[in-house]
Amino acid sequence: MASLEGQEMVDILDLRVEDPQRSTFPTAVKLDALNMAQRKLVNMIDNAFLTELATTIRLIGNATYRHTFAAISAAGIIRNGIVAAVFWDQSRYNYFLTFTPYQDVKRFENAYLAGSQTNPTAYIYDEVVRLSGTWCVNAQDYVLYYFLHNPDDLDDTSTTCDLHPSIQGIVLDLAEAQLWRMDAKLGRAAAAEKAAMDMINWLNKRAIAERPKGVGTKYE
Repeated sequence: MASLEGQEMVDILDLRVEDPQRSTFPTAVKLDALNMAQRKLVNMIDNAFLTELATTIRLIGNATYRHTFAAISAAGIIRNGIVAAVFWDQSRYNYFLTFTPYQDVKRFENAYLAGSQTNPTAYIYDEVVRLSGTWCVNAQDYVLYYFLHNPDDLDDTSTTCDLHPSIQGIVLDLAEAQLWRMDAKLGRAAAAEKAAMDMINWLNKRAIAERPKGVGTKYE
Protein backbone atom coordinates (compact mmCIF):
# COMPACT_ATOMS: atom_id res chain seq x y z
CA MET A 1 0.00 0.00 0.00
CA ALA A 2 1.51 3.31 -1.09
CA SER A 3 1.68 6.25 1.27
CA LEU A 4 -0.69 9.12 0.48
CA GLU A 5 0.68 12.44 -0.68
CA GLY A 6 -0.37 15.71 0.92
CA GLN A 7 -2.45 16.71 -2.09
CA GLU A 8 -4.22 13.35 -2.11
CA MET A 9 -5.13 13.73 1.54
CA VAL A 10 -6.49 17.22 0.87
CA ASP A 11 -8.57 15.80 -1.99
CA ILE A 12 -10.04 13.17 0.35
CA LEU A 13 -10.84 15.84 2.94
CA ASP A 14 -12.61 17.84 0.21
CA LEU A 15 -15.12 15.01 -0.11
CA ARG A 16 -15.38 14.25 3.59
CA VAL A 17 -16.27 17.82 4.56
CA GLU A 18 -18.36 18.36 1.42
CA ASP A 19 -16.14 21.16 0.16
CA PRO A 20 -14.83 20.10 -3.29
CA GLN A 21 -14.56 23.74 -4.41
CA ARG A 22 -12.55 24.60 -1.29
CA SER A 23 -14.71 27.62 -0.67
CA THR A 24 -15.33 26.89 3.02
CA PHE A 25 -11.91 25.49 3.84
CA PRO A 26 -9.01 26.59 1.61
CA THR A 27 -6.17 24.17 0.92
CA ALA A 28 -3.95 25.83 3.53
CA VAL A 29 -6.58 25.30 6.24
CA LYS A 30 -6.95 21.64 5.34
CA LEU A 31 -3.19 21.15 5.42
CA ASP A 32 -3.04 22.77 8.86
CA ALA A 33 -5.75 20.38 10.04
CA LEU A 34 -3.86 17.39 8.62
CA ASN A 35 -0.59 18.42 10.25
CA MET A 36 -2.29 18.99 13.59
CA ALA A 37 -3.90 15.57 13.22
CA GLN A 38 -0.53 13.93 12.56
CA ARG A 39 0.98 15.42 15.69
CA LYS A 40 -2.06 14.47 17.75
CA LEU A 41 -2.02 10.89 16.52
CA VAL A 42 1.67 10.18 17.17
CA ASN A 43 1.22 11.32 20.77
CA MET A 44 -1.67 8.92 21.37
CA ILE A 45 -0.82 5.75 19.48
CA ASP A 46 1.58 3.04 20.65
CA ASN A 47 5.17 3.22 19.38
CA ALA A 48 4.67 -0.16 17.70
CA PHE A 49 2.75 1.62 14.92
CA LEU A 50 5.31 4.40 14.44
CA THR A 51 8.29 2.44 13.16
CA GLU A 52 8.46 4.64 10.04
CA LEU A 53 9.52 7.48 12.35
CA ALA A 54 12.35 5.51 13.98
CA THR A 55 15.80 6.99 13.45
CA THR A 56 19.23 7.27 15.03
CA ILE A 57 21.85 9.93 15.48
CA ARG A 58 25.42 9.76 16.70
CA LEU A 59 26.66 12.57 18.96
CA ILE A 60 30.25 12.76 20.12
CA GLY A 61 31.26 13.29 23.71
CA ASN A 62 31.78 16.77 25.11
CA ALA A 63 32.95 18.48 28.28
CA THR A 64 29.39 19.32 29.38
CA TYR A 65 28.36 15.63 29.58
CA ARG A 66 25.01 16.42 28.00
CA HIS A 67 23.13 16.42 24.69
CA THR A 68 20.08 18.60 24.04
CA PHE A 69 16.96 17.36 22.31
CA ALA A 70 17.50 20.08 19.71
CA ALA A 71 20.89 18.55 18.88
CA ILE A 72 19.39 15.08 18.72
CA SER A 73 16.51 16.04 16.41
CA ALA A 74 15.59 19.37 14.86
CA ALA A 75 12.14 17.94 14.03
CA GLY A 76 11.46 17.15 17.67
CA ILE A 77 11.19 13.89 19.58
CA ILE A 78 7.78 12.30 20.05
CA ARG A 79 6.64 12.44 23.68
CA ASN A 80 10.14 13.65 24.60
CA GLY A 81 11.19 10.01 24.60
CA ILE A 82 14.52 8.43 23.75
CA VAL A 83 13.84 4.77 22.93
CA ALA A 84 17.40 3.69 23.71
CA ALA A 85 20.99 4.94 23.69
CA VAL A 86 24.35 3.19 23.32
CA PHE A 87 27.72 4.51 24.46
CA TRP A 88 30.66 3.71 22.16
CA ASP A 89 34.07 4.35 23.64
CA GLN A 90 37.25 5.08 21.73
CA SER A 91 38.13 1.37 21.74
CA ARG A 92 34.75 0.72 20.06
CA TYR A 93 33.28 -1.24 22.91
CA ASN A 94 29.59 -0.43 23.28
CA TYR A 95 27.33 -0.31 26.32
CA PHE A 96 23.61 0.48 26.51
CA LEU A 97 22.77 3.44 28.73
CA THR A 98 20.50 2.97 31.71
CA PHE A 99 18.09 5.90 32.01
CA THR A 100 17.03 6.81 35.53
CA PRO A 101 14.37 9.26 36.76
CA TYR A 102 15.98 12.60 37.53
CA GLN A 103 14.48 12.43 41.03
CA ASP A 104 16.80 9.47 41.73
CA VAL A 105 20.05 11.16 40.71
CA LYS A 106 21.16 11.64 44.31
CA ARG A 107 20.70 7.95 45.02
CA PHE A 108 23.29 7.13 42.35
CA GLU A 109 25.97 9.39 43.81
CA ASN A 110 27.98 6.62 45.42
CA ALA A 111 30.69 4.17 44.45
CA TYR A 112 28.24 1.29 44.06
CA LEU A 113 25.57 2.78 41.80
CA ALA A 114 27.36 5.64 40.00
CA GLY A 115 27.53 5.45 36.23
CA SER A 116 30.81 4.37 34.67
CA GLN A 117 32.30 3.71 31.26
CA THR A 118 31.15 0.09 31.37
CA ASN A 119 27.85 0.83 33.10
CA PRO A 120 26.81 4.22 31.72
CA THR A 121 23.76 5.97 33.14
CA ALA A 122 21.87 9.11 32.20
CA TYR A 123 18.74 11.05 33.04
CA ILE A 124 16.53 13.45 31.09
CA TYR A 125 15.54 16.85 32.40
CA ASP A 126 14.33 19.97 30.59
CA GLU A 127 14.77 18.34 27.16
CA VAL A 128 18.41 17.57 27.85
CA VAL A 129 20.03 14.13 28.17
CA ARG A 130 22.47 14.49 31.05
CA LEU A 131 25.15 11.82 31.12
CA SER A 132 26.06 10.73 34.61
CA GLY A 133 29.82 10.68 35.17
CA THR A 134 32.80 11.70 33.06
CA TRP A 135 32.95 8.72 30.77
CA CYS A 136 32.06 10.41 27.46
CA VAL A 137 34.52 13.23 26.91
CA ASN A 138 36.97 12.02 24.28
CA ALA A 139 36.53 13.09 20.68
CA GLN A 140 36.42 9.41 19.73
CA ASP A 141 33.62 8.66 22.22
CA TYR A 142 30.02 9.00 21.16
CA VAL A 143 26.46 8.13 22.10
CA LEU A 144 24.16 6.57 19.52
CA TYR A 145 20.57 7.64 20.21
CA TYR A 146 17.51 5.72 19.04
CA PHE A 147 14.29 7.74 18.98
CA LEU A 148 11.05 8.53 17.14
CA HIS A 149 10.98 11.89 15.40
CA ASN A 150 7.90 13.98 14.67
CA PRO A 151 6.44 13.49 11.18
CA ASP A 152 7.28 16.08 8.57
CA ASP A 153 4.55 18.59 7.75
CA LEU A 154 2.46 17.83 4.69
CA ASP A 155 2.14 20.30 1.83
CA ASP A 156 0.11 20.40 -1.38
CA THR A 157 2.91 19.09 -3.60
CA SER A 158 4.34 15.59 -3.73
CA THR A 159 5.22 15.36 -0.03
CA THR A 160 4.09 11.98 1.27
CA CYS A 161 2.79 11.24 4.73
CA ASP A 162 5.55 9.80 6.93
CA LEU A 163 3.16 7.52 8.79
CA HIS A 164 2.33 3.97 7.77
CA PRO A 165 -0.53 3.81 5.23
CA SER A 166 -2.57 1.68 7.64
CA ILE A 167 -2.96 4.60 10.08
CA GLN A 168 -3.26 7.46 7.61
CA GLY A 169 -7.04 7.04 7.70
CA ILE A 170 -6.93 8.01 11.38
CA VAL A 171 -5.12 11.22 10.43
CA LEU A 172 -7.95 11.98 8.01
CA ASP A 173 -10.57 11.27 10.70
CA LEU A 174 -8.89 13.65 13.16
CA ALA A 175 -8.44 16.34 10.51
CA GLU A 176 -12.07 15.99 9.47
CA ALA A 177 -13.17 16.40 13.09
CA GLN A 178 -11.11 19.56 13.40
CA LEU A 179 -12.66 21.07 10.28
CA TRP A 180 -16.21 20.22 11.36
CA ARG A 181 -15.56 21.94 14.69
CA MET A 182 -14.36 25.03 12.83
CA ASP A 183 -17.64 24.96 10.89
CA ALA A 184 -19.63 24.65 14.16
CA LYS A 185 -21.00 21.24 13.14
CA LEU A 186 -20.28 19.59 16.43
CA GLY A 187 -22.26 16.42 15.82
CA ARG A 188 -20.29 15.55 12.72
CA ALA A 189 -17.05 16.54 14.48
CA ALA A 190 -17.85 14.17 17.34
CA ALA A 191 -18.63 11.32 14.94
CA ALA A 192 -15.34 11.75 13.07
CA GLU A 193 -13.34 11.99 16.28
CA LYS A 194 -15.06 8.93 17.73
CA ALA A 195 -14.11 6.93 14.64
CA ALA A 196 -10.48 7.98 15.12
CA MET A 197 -10.41 7.30 18.86
CA ASP A 198 -12.08 3.91 18.52
CA MET A 199 -9.37 2.83 16.06
CA ILE A 200 -6.56 4.26 18.22
CA ASN A 201 -7.86 2.48 21.31
CA TRP A 202 -8.23 -0.81 19.43
CA LEU A 203 -4.71 -0.59 18.03
CA ASN A 204 -3.23 0.28 21.42
CA LYS A 205 -4.95 -2.72 23.00
CA ARG A 206 -3.65 -4.92 20.20
CA ALA A 207 -0.09 -3.62 20.72
CA ILE A 208 -0.26 -4.47 24.43
CA ALA A 209 -1.64 -7.94 23.74
CA GLU A 210 1.08 -8.71 21.16
CA ARG A 211 4.07 -7.59 23.23
CA PRO A 212 6.47 -10.40 24.10
CA LYS A 213 6.14 -11.57 27.68
CA GLY A 214 8.32 -13.75 29.80
CA VAL A 215 11.72 -13.89 31.43
CA GLY A 216 14.14 -11.37 29.97
CA THR A 217 11.48 -9.10 28.49
CA LYS A 218 10.25 -5.74 29.66
CA TYR A 219 6.86 -7.23 30.46
CA GLU A 220 7.88 -10.41 32.25
